[in-house]
Amino acid sequence: MWMRFGFLLSVVLIGLGSEATTAQSPALNLNPGLWEYTNELRFEGNSEPETQVFEGCVTQEDLDSGQFMQQDIDACEMTDQQLSPNRMVYTMDCQGPEGSALTIEADIELNGDTAQGVINNTVTTPAGDMAMAVNLAARRVGPCPESAPE
Repeated sequence: MWMRFGFLLSVVLIGLGSEATTAQSPALNLNPGLWEYTNELRFEGNSEPETQVFEGCVTQEDLDSGQFMQQDIDACEMTDQQLSPNRMVYTMDCQGPEGSALTIEADIELNGDTAQGVINNTVTTPAGDMAMAVNLAARRVGPCPESAPE
């Protein structure tokens, strides 16, 4: 379950970035292209972090549409959002499988070809609450390939 939520966190970052480019919101300082995402997940009570690395293509059309990866965050509701071109601060509540819930509190800095930040999470399950912190680092690695990974 933790790995599913860890992947969701990165997807939420991508999805939020495009959602933020609607007419009433400032354009975020993110450049289109192939991005590499590195999440270092640290679970409460465990000193050894887990690292996840994956790539995804972000096009200008994705950023302009406001629909980029929206299907992946349908289970989440934005409860607070503060956006500027170089920073996203937000809180989301997400419903997970089997009665679990996830609260995400993120503070992410955007620098055109890089992004970094901290995402604090609380997972509520029938067995109790669990906390996880994610150090996020993302970087643009080049143009999207002809058949871009989604």
